[in-house]
Amino acid sequence: MSEEEERQLIRDRMAHWTQQGIFGESVYDAMATDPCLPNNLAIPQVSEASGLNENTLKMRRARNMEPPFVRLTRKFVVYPKADFFQWLKRRYVPTRKDKRARDEYTQRA
Repeated sequence: MSEEEERQLIRDRMAHWTQQGIFGESVYDAMATDPCLPNNLAIPQVSEASGLNENTLKMRRARNMEPPFVRLTRKFVVYPKADFFQWLKRRYVPTRKDKRARDEYTQRA
């Protein structure tokens, strides 16, 4: 899978869950257990989902900072899907806009 395809997969799955009416931190629970995503995410997928660029992720790994990662070889790193999305969930800050979106979706259904 190419780097762009890896990024697109994250965008598609995020869109899928929001179209299902899942908003806020619940999206990260859904992504953590999404069977269409691999168990270990590549750096481009983590970059896409978190908004952190790849150099920032590299710096965080060098400083042994989260998100949790697995170094398989000196140059090959993956991020366990469940751990990564739970890390994002812990950093989620709800806003009034999230509640409005959830309420509007519920009223339309």
